[in-house]
Amino acid sequence: MDFAQVRAIVEKECDYPADKSCIKIYIGFSPENSSGDHLFNLLRNEIENRGIAARIIKTGSFGCYDFEPILVVDTPGRSVVLCLNAGPEMATGIETDTFAAGMAKRGGEWFLVRGENKEHIPCISSLPLFHLQERILIRNCGWIDPFSTAHYIVSGNGFAGLSRALQKERQELMELFYSSPFQAYVHAGFSSLDQWSELAQSESSDKRLVCNAVDSYSGNRLLLESDPHSILEGVLISAFTLGASRCTLYVRSGTRVAENLNTLLDTMETYNLVGSRILDSSFSTHIEVIEIPETLRAGQEMESLRCIRQNRASHILPMYPATDRPMSGPAIITNVELMACMPTLFLTDEELRTSFRSSMDGPTRLITLSGRIVRRVTAEVPCGVSIRNAIEDIGGGVAGGKSLKAMQVGHPAGYLLGPDALDDCVHCRTSGEACSCSASIDVMDSDAD
Repeated sequence: MDFAQVRAIVEKECDYPADKSCIKIYIGFSPENSSGDHLFNLLRNEIENRGIAARIIKTGSFGCYDFEPILVVDTPGRSVVLCLNAGPEMATGIETDTFAAGMAKRGGEWFLVRGENKEHIPCISSLPLFHLQERILIRNCGWIDPFSTAHYIVSGNGFAGLSRALQKERQELMELFYSSPFQAYVHAGFSSLDQWSELAQSESSDKRLVCNAVDSYSGNRLLLESDPHSILEGVLISAFTLGASRCTLYVRSGTRVAENLNTLLDTMETYNLVGSRILDSSFSTHIEVIEIPETLRAGQEMESLRCIRQNRASHILPMYPATDRPMSGPAIITNVELMACMPTLFLTDEELRTSFRSSMDGPTRLITLSGRIVRRVTAEVPCGVSIRNAIEDIGGGVAGGKSLKAMQVGHPAGYLLGPDALDDCVHCRTSGEACSCSASIDVMDSDAD
């Protein structure tokens, strides 16, 4: 099957997004939020008992963890509205003709997402949490069912990027990457494209692409839990560009990530999206998911490869393995954020436009705010946004109105910074800047030891 045939099939299987008579209700929350499942069940029962023409979709998290569950109501002929901290009281006594209005009467913070503001409520972009974001990598998070390949294709323009990439020459793709925001990414202290160029020039028939999905950084978890298809699509585009016949995602053991990814891969194979002659092209590759020990830490690239091959725990922390690789053929290790970036390079501005402000004017960074912060959040911001903007505007400032004492920026091997670094910017490159690539910012207040 080619992509047009695949899309025709899934549009029949997943027809509710285009159904103009059907109310769409999206509930977004992280797996740790038990109240989301409770609200989902209450709404589903209410819809069934009252015979309301509506479809309720359980999505992944928006990344706004302290505002969840987040409820989005898309009623035909009316505006799309969003509610923060949706509660169970919204699932009773709903009027069918004014569905969203009926729910809004029961409390919650409601905001306009798009459409005519008949409800006279604030626009979602009025919140700094959303106004400062450029949601490109996480554009689908909270908007699609992460376990439905059909929904990803229909509502998220899924695998359109792969289809377009397969129609290009590999050298043409490399040139595209060098002229795109992708060239700004740095991995393990090296330019990502320099690493790619080295592997692309190899004449080996046994190249392997390895994606590090084991890191516990919240930005990675958000993509894995809320939009895993974009990672898998990015792996396929990357493998085609590099001529890799095998791909491996290594994930942390003891979680359901491996099980979920393998289920998605089985579904993708039925749509000819992975395996032999993908989308009727000459390209074939397989993706395997491997669980590795929790003791592995970010940056242990060589040990990651040895762990994949020998299934044993790691014990050293080497530099990035530029040439000496313990695999049967040349390999390269990339990460979740880079893979999620790949499909966006082949989508138009209109296809990328979400209900929140977004563009591809420049590279963006995922940042996760945690610790003594008012709002725990994973957000996507343009490079150049200051740490102060991130903490005060997106995160709401230090909890309890206390003063900032220090920040742990980056992964466990990152930087410990003081308040004098608040005006440093979130950057893409590594040259001593505070934040390079994905960043976690753990806020410590004046009471910290």
